[in-house]
Order: sequence, then C-alpha cells, then structure tokens
Amino acid sequence: MVAYDKSLLKSKDKSYDKVIVAADYASGKNYIGGGGVGLYYYFTPNIDLLAGPVWFNDKALNGNAKVTMQCDISY
Repeated sequence: MVAYDKSLLKSKDKSYDKVIVAADYASGKNYIGGGGVGLYYYFTPNIDLLAGPVWFNDKALNGNAKVTMQCDISY
C-alpha cells in the first residue's frame, strides 16, 4: 500500500489544516486491492468530511468505481 496527503489550506488561526488532498493505492487483485483520491474538509480540528472516488483492482468482486463520503469525529 502507498498513500499520500498534502495540506492545501490552513485554518484562519493557522492551528490546523483546513483542506487536505489525499490519495492511496493497495495492490493485489483481491477484495482490498484498489485506490482512491479524496478531499478532506475540516470543520474543526476533530471533525472532518472526506469525499472522492474509489476504484478496485478486481471488478468481479467489487464492481465498478464508486464515490465515497465519510464524516470523521475524533475525541
């Protein structure tokens, strides 16, 4: 697996990253092989929304590319 992320925008007070672009890829023609690209938007340092496309190396198991959206809450 390989992954990359890059901060695009800091919060107004520069205390945390506000917008981050992220990408990852897992090799293998199995149920976890595939990749995705997404954009994180942080509402606060502990709450973010991630959205972007994902695709799979084995379409017979997982089908065509999809779009993901997730909300992360850390405490």
